[in-house]
Amino acid sequence: MKKILCLTLTLMMLTGAAMAMPVAVNNPPALVTASDGDGEEMELALSAFQILGEDGDGKYLLYQEGKTYTVKAEDLNKVLAFTGDVPALGEYETIADGAEGDQVLALQEGLKTLGYISWAADGAYGVGTKKAVTAFQKAMGLPETGEADEVTRLLIQSMLGETQYVDARVDPEKLFAPIIGRTDVDIQPILESGLTFEYDETSGEGFITDGREIASDLSGETDLDKYQVSVRFGLITREAEGGVTVTPAMKVSCLCVRRPVLFGATVKAGDKRGTGEVQDLKVRLEGVYTVEEGIVPLTQDMIAALAGAGDAGELKIRLEGQYQTFDLAAEDPESASMVGKAASQLQ
Repeated sequence: MKKILCLTLTLMMLTGAAMAMPVAVNNPPALVTASDGDGEEMELALSAFQILGEDGDGKYLLYQEGKTYTVKAEDLNKVLAFTGDVPALGEYETIADGAEGDQVLALQEGLKTLGYISWAADGAYGVGTKKAVTAFQKAMGLPETGEADEVTRLLIQSMLGETQYVDARVDPEKLFAPIIGRTDVDIQPILESGLTFEYDETSGEGFITDGREIASDLSGETDLDKYQVSVRFGLITREAEGGVTVTPAMKVSCLCVRRPVLFGATVKAGDKRGTGEVQDLKVRLEGVYTVEEGIVPLTQDMIAALAGAGDAGELKIRLEGQYQTFDLAAEDPESASMVGKAASQLQ
């Protein structure tokens, strides 16, 4: 860690305070319009990538999964909440055979930290450095020139930096396009809620959710006592004649050896409590285990409890089965309450 820190400081002194950086999206994917190396535009799903630099036209150069892309800075800022300055492109010259000095030394130290050089860095770009650069380029899907061009140097720099974890900013109009204008309920509260939409274009069914699963492993010490249960709160959308229906619901699931035969659920937050019935229960086998999955349409009392979970600082769920009962608790009640608040405002 000390070595990497020292090298990063060296790179900053050599290149200025702006640093290429690795970025990871907490709630991927973040969709953005990008251009590939051939100039072809596409919708790029960002999850874990390197942001290498910015050109003079307000475009970022990105690297993800062996390819580089250009993205308008304003478009990237719309979908990602990352911070920090990135290098200006065009300031990194290509260094190759015969080059000497601090830039070569920094390059060698970077390659050594990443495992491509085993010998002591000497600041001279020779055969060994060329082989190391070529090996790095091959591993990263770059043209194998053996010369450290700007992209190669920036990518090495970014891989030595600390990953910045960022949240995706969702464009509600784009995300909820499959149901906008097609339902009788007022979905404006949903568009403003910060919830995400999981949509299956083939079936026409979707699930509006906070993106979190509340789960608990209640298994015993042996495989004969395996009980893994989970719930997800959301709003189910389904194609219907003339439009789309929107139903507040809780998806329940249990992986177990002995069937619990789920039939009911209770939601509690503070002094608010509501109960509902498990519907559409489906059962399948996974090896020796049974998987039960069902839907619990949320009653008004359940919606009120869910909406108040953030203020109450708790959200407790009890799943009732014919042979087994399970108790779960949300680690982030405020996130779960987003569903309840959106459901309570539907008209």
